[in-house]
Amino acid sequence: MSAAKTQDIGFRSSGRHPHAATAPPKSTERLIGDYYAACMDQKAIDALGVKALSREMAWIHSVASIEDLQPVIEKLNEEAIFVPFVFASMGGGALNDFFDANKDAVNRPYRPIPKGSVTCRFALVLALTLLAGSLSLGVVAGETMIARLLYASAVGGVVLYNVIVAKLAPTKGFWTGLLCALPVMYLTLEYGVSVLLPIAVCAYVTGREILMDIVDLRGDSMSGLRTIPLILGTRLASRLGFGLIFGGAALFAGVSGHWITRAVLSCFLIPSVALWQRESDRVRGYVVYLVWVPMLLGPAFLLR
Repeated sequence: MSAAKTQDIGFRSSGRHPHAATAPPKSTERLIGDYYAACMDQKAIDALGVKALSREMAWIHSVASIEDLQPVIEKLNEEAIFVPFVFASMGGGALNDFFDANKDAVNRPYRPIPKGSVTCRFALVLALTLLAGSLSLGVVAGETMIARLLYASAVGGVVLYNVIVAKLAPTKGFWTGLLCALPVMYLTLEYGVSVLLPIAVCAYVTGREILMDIVDLRGDSMSGLRTIPLILGTRLASRLGFGLIFGGAALFAGVSGHWITRAVLSCFLIPSVALWQRESDRVRGYVVYLVWVPMLLGPAFLLR
């Protein structure tokens, strides 16, 4: 067995590369090695269980009345856990699955309703429950009138989304971008985050939605939806989608000021363009999910 093979086996079994283990304590190599080792230490992970969430669980258990709810929501917001927005997003997703059941049978047969894991009725009840919870939390725990208005707009927006899809299909990507920008607008109003960031998020998400419509072209066409790719053609729609994504990413990176943000965006977006050129529906489906990663990491840099 070669020395390189032996070293590779030792690396995977110990969870830390030899070079990382001997690197200076605060060097990049040591930090990455320690992080990897922590992720690979399954025994320690199992022993800790949900201990990492003990602080957040203590906050939740401290709620004994409506008056106790607002401070807890504020603490969760500071951790980028915007509970009313999260409930609205989950409820909107379930409601969208309910309305898209027939289309998903063509585009995404692995989803719960086409797969038979849940019924349409269950999805509808779940959606209405989550949306009602979002609206209630927003009214009760909203710190200001503007915050309550943003929470209510999120609920109203996800409900209207399915009307937009049916009546104004070409604009549905922009509508999704606006909805995704609402939590960032909350950060702008409550924490002084730059007003350019909601614009960046809206542009980025709109571009991503255009790419998703290209992947969903067959199902949308069968459903009679005139989406942007069906109007402009897939080539021009691809250029428009990536143009909005890179424009939003550049604006986000410029405002955030973190070199890590620029590195993350480059690492995910440049390969995405290369993979998209393969013109495989399966690969393009992966690209659509891949471009979400920088946006999911974004709040971590904004709230540092």
